[in-house]
Amino acid sequence: MRSRIAAAAWILLLAFLPWNPCQAADVVLGERVVFRVPDEAQAAALTARLDALLQSGAAAEAIRVGKSEGQTALLWGDEVLVVVTAEMGKANSSTPPALAAVWAENLRKVVRSGLLKVDRNRLELPVGGEQVVRVTGLAQGPLEALPTSSGVQVAVDQESGAVSLVGVAVGRTRVDLRRGNGREVVWVHVKDWAGILPRQVEIEVTGRPAPGQMVAQAALSGTATRASVQPGCRLLLESAPLELPSVPAEQVMRLELPMAILGGEDYFPVRANVPVVVRNLPLEPVEANLLLVSNRPERLTQDGILMGYTFTRKEPTRLMYSHLNDLRQRRNLWVNLANPGDEPVRLLVGSTWAGPERNEVHVGQTSARRFLEALAVHSGYVVTLPPRSALELVAHDMQPKALVTGFMNFRILEGERATVEVRTAVQPSQNDGSPLPHLGAPFNPFKIHPHGVFAQPFFELDGEFVVGGDSLVQRYGESPWLIDFETGLPNNGNFGVLYKTLVELRNPDSVPRRVGLYFNPVAGPAGGTFLVDGRVVQAPFRRVNNEALLTEIELGPGESRMVEVVTFPEASSNYPAQFEFRDQEPVSGAPARPSSSLVPAGGRN
Repeated sequence: MRSRIAAAAWILLLAFLPWNPCQAADVVLGERVVFRVPDEAQAAALTARLDALLQSGAAAEAIRVGKSEGQTALLWGDEVLVVVTAEMGKANSSTPPALAAVWAENLRKVVRSGLLKVDRNRLELPVGGEQVVRVTGLAQGPLEALPTSSGVQVAVDQESGAVSLVGVAVGRTRVDLRRGNGREVVWVHVKDWAGILPRQVEIEVTGRPAPGQMVAQAALSGTATRASVQPGCRLLLESAPLELPSVPAEQVMRLELPMAILGGEDYFPVRANVPVVVRNLPLEPVEANLLLVSNRPERLTQDGILMGYTFTRKEPTRLMYSHLNDLRQRRNLWVNLANPGDEPVRLLVGSTWAGPERNEVHVGQTSARRFLEALAVHSGYVVTLPPRSALELVAHDMQPKALVTGFMNFRILEGERATVEVRTAVQPSQNDGSPLPHLGAPFNPFKIHPHGVFAQPFFELDGEFVVGGDSLVQRYGESPWLIDFETGLPNNGNFGVLYKTLVELRNPDSVPRRVGLYFNPVAGPAGGTFLVDGRVVQAPFRRVNNEALLTEIELGPGESRMVEVVTFPEASSNYPAQFEFRDQEPVSGAPARPSSSLVPAGGRN
């Protein structure tokens, strides 16, 4: 196809060459006719001279129209090529200056193509990989390709001018190209592959249904346990964020996901569409009986380990972390899961987060919403850790002054114990398990930045609200605080602790009535996120004592209904806060009876 296009282009060029039967001797450069003169001997001499000038490196920009002894001439630099006579101009229905200008432009076009040209003179290829360089130009003779090291093998197709280069060994080398007097150089960087992707991945998830976003995260973790990744390289899902379908409970779904292993300057990227088989397991949810909180130091200025804990099969565990990069440098923050034992460990993992970004309020509310959305459907994914191995669950790239807040749930299904670790280091840095100091900050009762391990991280409450009666108010995020059983320090604010309230709503009236659920910060600005009968509702961040209506519940005449409310103190808000059930205007239009007294809604389990 290319040769046909080139031939057509030269036919078109020849059509614009001045032609006259009296001037039938071709002046040729690189097998291309640039102009014609009457005398064959003159044409042969000009052809030889043009070739000599070209081989000597004369530039196309030096070709011009000038004068020689008062007559129009075609010059290359200071050298006169041909004097364009009046007879030559007349024979071509032109004038000597116009004809000389046409010839000069034709010659420039040919010379600009050069003796030897390549379509690229720098390339990167992996070990075993092959790329082709196309060689063109006016030089004649056999084409040679000479690598300066054994790291590259070359093969030359003399007819097409294609040079094939195959990477043999990691390193940088030069390939010298020669044809006649033409010279060109191709610089080659042979890289090792960034890793090896598996041919197929099978993952197990939970959820009713398992959300598509979590499935993508599970596929990435499942691939990470089966892939081989070079040091300093990263496995990722390309085309993120992917909009994957949810997987119904106890169903199997087959996907094909674009995976990549990317590295630095010394590694060649690996890309492939990896087949993924997703199985949604019928696992019953289990409440976490340990809460790990990593929030002190909240503002990160040092590299180190922020949280580390080894939990057992009898300790379903939830991790809450919230940290801000307080330096002017970018920072990495990782959450790792490790198997310190000699037998494989199979775990159910749940993971949600928000950030990193500078809007702390938005991060706190978004992380709370995502956590409760996952809790509502009991979503998670299964990972299997070989003996003495570790898996990076999350890697956060934190800009200066950016906050990240996340939640992790862990439940050992098979095996005895596993270790979770939160670590951080300024960039550039790698999550390579290198020793880092354990970071801490002194406890300050006036600044609520909890840290530690807390048992039984939930309160189970119950209550009753009767339409027309007193409001039902429940405060949360207040004393009694959970106590770190390792240090004896409190979790001021009970951050990350679930408050589960089961409320019976009763309407004794003969007309439909509406009940409102309100959120109200009582200690300082706060936002509130709630799971109400499996549906997430949220009150935007607001000033103290500025209540927000979360939702309305309509009760028919004489109806009684049980409503479950789940919430927790979230990052970037002040506590205690409270939620309240109270009358709305009745659907019939009759006014609700006033109510103002507060009634506690239960106690700690």
